[in-house]
Amino acid sequence: MIKDIKKYILKSNGIAVYALIIIIILIIIAIAGIIIVLRIVSSNDVESKMAEIDELTKKACNTTNFSVILKNNGEYSGKVIYKDGIFMQEIYNAEYNSTFWSDTRSIEENNVIYSDENRFYVKNTLNITWNPEKFTILNVLKTYEYSGEKEYDGIECYLVSTPLDEVEKYGYKTTAYIDKNTGFVIRIETENNGVTNVSEREFSVGTVTDHDVAYPDLTGYTDRTVY
Repeated sequence: MIKDIKKYILKSNGIAVYALIIIIILIIIAIAGIIIVLRIVSSNDVESKMAEIDELTKKACNTTNFSVILKNNGEYSGKVIYKDGIFMQEIYNAEYNSTFWSDTRSIEENNVIYSDENRFYVKNTLNITWNPEKFTILNVLKTYEYSGEKEYDGIECYLVSTPLDEVEKYGYKTTAYIDKNTGFVIRIETENNGVTNVSEREFSVGTVTDHDVAYPDLTGYTDRTVY
């Protein structure tokens, strides 16, 4: 009788062990399946976000009316206004402040840089191609990866960053904040050797008038153009 009881106990324990092993295997399979599904969902979500960023970038490139205040590490560094192919940019340097005006539809004949402080101007010295793309991710990073979403200064943004392999290779990382509404990059953080440089852009879309981008009145200014 005792031997029969021992055999029964051993047999029962064996079945229990096998059952436990099977349960563990099933749990592992279930977890692996969940992980795979989550990765697929995450991958699809990232692809969706990247597609949205591409569409927003196209929207920004096609914007025909906006102004933007530029800041570098919190300090005002200039302003750009743009309307239907004409733009004006304030340029600041140690010597003097100046303004560059250009009609990008006819750049050979319609470029002028002038200084209100020193009362001079120079015509047709720069041959440029300028467009709103300058303020999109296309002019910030050649390659980038989606890195999340964040609100900045009350604006909902997509964040994209330098790919990890490039960070490891070159030692610096750039993170750009893309306005979900306009598609313009409104903040750029560049980390290099423990130092972070921050560029900020305050956009206003649809507010520029023809008067704002009219050819400047240079009456009384000295022509310093080299002919």
